[in-house]
Amino acid sequence: MRGVYGLGAEVPSIAAPDVRANPRTGVIEGMTQRIPQPQYAIADPAYRLRGTKIAQPYLLSLYRIHRPLALSSLTEGVFADGWIGRDASFTRFTRAQPGTTLRVEVSRSGWTGPDVPTPVTIEVGRPTQSGLTRTSATSTFVLHSK
Repeated sequence: MRGVYGLGAEVPSIAAPDVRANPRTGVIEGMTQRIPQPQYAIADPAYRLRGTKIAQPYLLSLYRIHRPLALSSLTEGVFADGWIGRDASFTRFTRAQPGTTLRVEVSRSGWTGPDVPTPVTIEVGRPTQSGLTRTSATSTFVLHSK
């Protein structure tokens, strides 16, 4: 292993260069220095890398990278069992082909307690460092568990 890059939570015991994912392209860039471009990379399932997934023995995925090192998508706020807290997001860093349909499924099927009406807002737009710009679609509704 030649390098470790952390996108998200910092791990104090690992010295890693400061990197970020470009919000428009998903390319992983060094904040203060150029980062080497690996041939292979390991990532948490929330971080889908641009390349070919060649193994996923358990929680991490091994990718053969299509350079430059970049995310193809990023999922935030979703736990491994599919449960979502207050906020969640999915960012796709590749342009959708004309006629592509985005399907978002929201349910409370795993909830066995009493009905707790939950407000849901889904926004589609272009990502930036500070959120979405040019929101192209919004849907707001109340989700029930029964």
